[in-house]
Amino acid sequence: MGLLRRLANHFRSQRLSVDLDDEIAFHIEKSIERRIGEGMSPEAARREVLLRFGNRTLTKERCREVNTLAPLEQVLQDVRYGLRMLRKNPSFTAICVLTLGLGLGINAALWTVVGSVLLRPLPFAKPERLMAVEETFLPSGWGPASPANLRDWREQNHSFAELVPCLSRSRNLQGSGEPERLSAVLAGSHLFATLGVQPLLGRTFPLDADRADTPPVAVLSEALWRRRFAGDAAMIGKPVKLDDEWFTVIGIMPAGFQFPVSQRTDVWLPLRLSPQEQENRGAHYLSVVGRLRPGVAAAAAQEDLQQVARRYVALKLEDEGRSVRVMPLREATVRWARPVLLTLTGAVAFVLLIACANVANLQLARTTNRKREVSVRAALGAGRGRLARQFLLENLVLSLIGGIGGLLLARLGVKMLTLFAASDLPRAGEIQIDFKLLAVLFLACLLTAIGFGSVPAFAAARVDPGDRLQEGAGRGILGASGHRRLRAVLVVAELTLALVLLIGAGLMMRTLWTLQSTDPGFVTGNVLTLHLAAPAKKYADRQVGQALFRPVLERIRELPGVSAGAVDVLPLQDWGVNGDFTIAGRAPARAGEKPFAEQRTVSPGYFDVLGIRLLAGRDLADSDDASAPLVTVVNKELVRRYFAGEYPLGQKIGWPEINLWFTIVGVVDDVREAQLSRPPSPQWYFSYLQTRNEWLPEMTLVVRSSGEPRRLSQPVTAAVHRVDPEQPVFNVKTMREVLDESISGSRLRLALLAIFAGLAVLLAAAGIYGVMSYLVAERTREFGMRAALGARPREILALVLGNALPQIALGVLLGLAGSWALTRLLRTWLFAVSPTDPVTFAGVTAALVMVALAAVYIPARRAAQVDPMTALRTD
Repeated sequence: MGLLRRLANHFRSQRLSVDLDDEIAFHIEKSIERRIGEGMSPEAARREVLLRFGNRTLTKERCREVNTLAPLEQVLQDVRYGLRMLRKNPSFTAICVLTLGLGLGINAALWTVVGSVLLRPLPFAKPERLMAVEETFLPSGWGPASPANLRDWREQNHSFAELVPCLSRSRNLQGSGEPERLSAVLAGSHLFATLGVQPLLGRTFPLDADRADTPPVAVLSEALWRRRFAGDAAMIGKPVKLDDEWFTVIGIMPAGFQFPVSQRTDVWLPLRLSPQEQENRGAHYLSVVGRLRPGVAAAAAQEDLQQVARRYVALKLEDEGRSVRVMPLREATVRWARPVLLTLTGAVAFVLLIACANVANLQLARTTNRKREVSVRAALGAGRGRLARQFLLENLVLSLIGGIGGLLLARLGVKMLTLFAASDLPRAGEIQIDFKLLAVLFLACLLTAIGFGSVPAFAAARVDPGDRLQEGAGRGILGASGHRRLRAVLVVAELTLALVLLIGAGLMMRTLWTLQSTDPGFVTGNVLTLHLAAPAKKYADRQVGQALFRPVLERIRELPGVSAGAVDVLPLQDWGVNGDFTIAGRAPARAGEKPFAEQRTVSPGYFDVLGIRLLAGRDLADSDDASAPLVTVVNKELVRRYFAGEYPLGQKIGWPEINLWFTIVGVVDDVREAQLSRPPSPQWYFSYLQTRNEWLPEMTLVVRSSGEPRRLSQPVTAAVHRVDPEQPVFNVKTMREVLDESISGSRLRLALLAIFAGLAVLLAAAGIYGVMSYLVAERTREFGMRAALGARPREILALVLGNALPQIALGVLLGLAGSWALTRLLRTWLFAVSPTDPVTFAGVTAALVMVALAAVYIPARRAAQVDPMTALRTD
């Protein structure tokens, strides 16, 4: 027992209290142990080792050489030694690298998405000067601007260099191969100059492009140019046919350019408003982007435009409560994604903390097992700083290796996110791993190494050579009680974080289950939907419903076993046409209190195809055409809200300012038009045969049969082409797919939270198992003595479980408290589920407790089966 103490004293007598080569202590200890194992007496082994090391390694010259090493050389020595130690413990290294790789990888993936979507500047000139301008109205609504209001803003403001209107539409590409529906943006002629972007080829809009007396021009996206025109540079100056109108291609935008940045755009066209449209204040449909003048702040610009709004409200040109909101264009682009991404970032941070706690536990156990190595090195003169640095550098090496693995995982995660979440993420095309992420990842590796390695490192630095050179069972560098307390804290932290994530995932699962079981108000089985758009120029002098959609529906209905209808906006879309209206015979309502409803244009038979019940009156009929009195069908919610206690049939609703009134002829059941998570809103339905052309640019065909709906795609397309061969049929989906897409955001959030929560539980269970396994191994001699003295296996089992139960209980209590506070952040994601839902809290807690008990039971059962004689021989 005193052999190593005498060895240390000998080195001190030789004035060798210096920072020695990293492997000296290791070799001394192993050499003495090997010779004693070969039968040599301890004294002879000591003399031989002293002689060999004294002659070859521990000379005063060698000590001076080591002592005068430059700090960088010492660090490199420590790194090499750390790599050798990690290589000698492959299982420990693999577990730590895998744990850290998972934690750092999913964090790096989310950091990439957050950095690209929320933090990266927009790819325009001086993007901080670009603003989105929106109208606001009572009680708390906001939306696009009307043409007349925009005109007043442009003429009377002093803050903006330019205000540009934009309008997202679609156009039929004709005369060049198969007809195709393109995503188009109609914009003011100053759009590209305001954004400060240059084309790849050609030029952008001339300043007079939005005038009606100039030739129509088009700017194509690089993707469309390559896909449909094979990247032909000679396309500049050539015509393309869009909706029966010829446009001259004047420019090709570079790859990656998108505006609006939240959607894919194929072609940009000048927005040409007629004099009548420019005077319209009642229709609000223009998105507005503006560039601030130099030196003007956003707040000052908002006050400037609000003064303009107050003028036209005071003149009673607009309703009371109408005003303006100015916000940075980047903020407007990502407003919906910000809370989702920040919440998910917090969730993955929890996973990284659990991973760090796990590795810290493993490091503590390993530090205890290396107590003799550390003690010898300290006895030979290694200072506390050198010992702490050695452990921290080993941890940094581990963290960097884990970070490399995490980077590979992050690349895969980013690809998966952009593949499955592109429709739910703005700027998805800009998401990519860059050097900034590598710098952040390196910093995360450094902080992680400090986080999980500081305690073992400083524990090693607190070594007392005189005590630690003695071998005592169960003695650790921190002491048994210090180790146990720290391990208990880490286990409690892991359980707490895992329970918070697991409850969040449970709430999302309850929400998704509730959404999927919610009645949308229509049937989804055996229904196919197909979109069809009417070129405005082609049908300008004809009633488009009569000329196009009616003959198309007649051809489709000739197919055997098929019923068909049409609607301008399908249910379960996150957009639509809506506005206020007036009920005939009632006094005008104040601003913010006018009747408000969704407006849908449908064909006769639409309600039958989707199984929407007729509750009173009649359906729209083919006789309700342009020559018949205007009629409408309303839903139950509109009657409940605006005709409570009255008979709605025969009532007239409409817009007195343009003398347009519709008679209510029927009442149908409610349909969830926006999302399953939103309650039904008031709706009224017009006949497509009584709708003006400019109000009916696009219709969705709904076709129902008794068989597989996808099989109808080709016959329906053929029926459309028999009516008009140049009409593209696009966006073909089953109604079940439409419903699934409406909850895709909830499904994605659930999937991500479930993955994070599953990893958290897995890491927490592994951490508990590792801690308990080590404690059992550390107390093997104690359990053997208890068994030898008559303790029964179940008593030892109860002893081990009893030591773990307080930690599990405390972790669960803290997790419940944290969940009660943090799950309120999920309130906007939940549907018909409380953030503190007791069923979810109880079920998830029970599941986590069972996992924790299973992780404890396995090593506890091993302790109960310890052979007393084997255990007593271990010391």
